Amino acid sequence: MKKVSILIPVQEYLNSYRGGAIARWIYHVYNGEKSDYQFDILGRTLNDEYDFQNTNSLTIISKSNHLLNALTRLPIIRTIFKPFTSSIYLKIYRKNILSSKILEIHNSIEYISKIRKLNFSGKIILHMHNDYLNKLSKESIHTLNSQINLLIFPSKALKNEFLSIHPEFTQSIEVVYNGYDPKKFFLQKEVMPKPNPIIGYVGRFDKNKNILNLLDIYSALLDRIPNLEFYLIGSGKSGGVENKYQRLVLKKIEAMNRKNGKITYLGYVHNDQLFKYYNLFDLFISLPIHTEAFGMTFVEALACKTLSIGTNLGGIPEAVGCNELLVNNPKDHSETTDKIFQILSDESLQKSLIEKTFNYVSTNFQWEVIQVKQLKVLDRLSKENQE
Repeated sequence: MKKVSILIPVQEYLNSYRGGAIARWIYHVYNGEKSDYQFDILGRTLNDEYDFQNTNSLTIISKSNHLLNALTRLPIIRTIFKPFTSSIYLKIYRKNILSSKILEIHNSIEYISKIRKLNFSGKIILHMHNDYLNKLSKESIHTLNSQINLLIFPSKALKNEFLSIHPEFTQSIEVVYNGYDPKKFFLQKEVMPKPNPIIGYVGRFDKNKNILNLLDIYSALLDRIPNLEFYLIGSGKSGGVENKYQRLVLKKIEAMNRKNGKITYLGYVHNDQLFKYYNLFDLFISLPIHTEAFGMTFVEALACKTLSIGTNLGGIPEAVGCNELLVNNPKDHSETTDKIFQILSDESLQKSLIEKTFNYVSTNFQWEVIQVKQLKVLDRLSKENQE
């Protein structure tokens, strides 16, 4: 068996409830029965029923959680120890790192140089789930180029954007998408009858997601569809952790509901339960304004045969696979409301778009497809090790 170690960011958890998209990606892609690899997943757990468990191909290795929790729990302590936390984290897993021939690091650029200073001589994969690399200096990119062997992005859009900013980067780059489990995200045979049409949002509450703008769009839609309901699911961070932006959204929801709004805020919902709400929605809508590396919520909704409206931005077009569902300017309320109203009022158009988008996501984004792609990437890197 070929051994590969995967290191998650110190702030992440290998936990299906508090862990985010990175933790789910790692667990689903490397939890395969037909792999020639043995994967050691290095990172924090929470010692509860939601922790990811060992499988035939995957071993969870979690150390010094009490120390790391103490260093990251309170904002003031987290700020004071931030320069040292990553060094402590890497020292905790030093033996595991140095015993690996291939090490995959997720979303943590700052670990690379420190790991090379530990005299790690194996292959390093840097797997980025966001656009953090775009802001690096040319000097930093040159250093990164010399220290890693492969860079992975979650979309072609993010890869192309990175290369347009940093054409000096010459190492291999692969695109490996995020995925979904068709046993979790599917069209329910029986959906409870509902008196009113419902649009919904699922995701983080931050300025880029621009949920305050979504609420304004909903308000404009009420002029055309007075009985329209709006469900919002999510929080500032995974696991229900609030932030300032979320509190602003909640205040606006309260004010709108005192007038004519029919808005339901459900807070954070475990990923395993989201399919119930995707099935409840007549339309899923998410309109980021600055960046979006991929767009996993669009894929999950479309897998449930719920049409999704998204911004023509970043990796969203790759996730949706349908130009008819893209908005060019999310701040142009007339463009967005016209598109939503057109879809909700045209049943034949809905059926056509549902068939098109479901075939697209089921062909390209099921975890088995993503797993095959990632293992091919590892095979190529392993062959380079043998040469």
